[in-house]
Amino acid sequence: MHDHISHFFYCSSQENDFNLSKEQERWVVGIMLSVTLVKLVLMVYCRSFTNEIVKAYAQDHFFDVITNIIGLIAALMANYMEEWMDPVGAIIVSDVPLSLSPPCCF
Repeated sequence: MHDHISHFFYCSSQENDFNLSKEQERWVVGIMLSVTLVKLVLMVYCRSFTNEIVKAYAQDHFFDVITNIIGLIAALMANYMEEWMDPVGAIIVSDVPLSLSPPCCF
């Protein structure tokens, strides 16, 4: 087990460049935008219902749209600017549902 963990950290320290090829970037952007569009459509559709459970799904889809956009921006910024942008984006994504939730949910 110790060998696997030390190998992971050794490989991680050696592979510190975050660079997507143009083809990988097209795939990432295409998939993320497609999923985000589907979630946006689902959000609008679920908001048209009067059932509170379905409206909760709409809120969940809304959070997914926001976090997908932030995640995509962070990944692209990490690819073109600084590598630390990706983990910063992950921290922001983890905080979005907490900051956008109504106070009654805590």
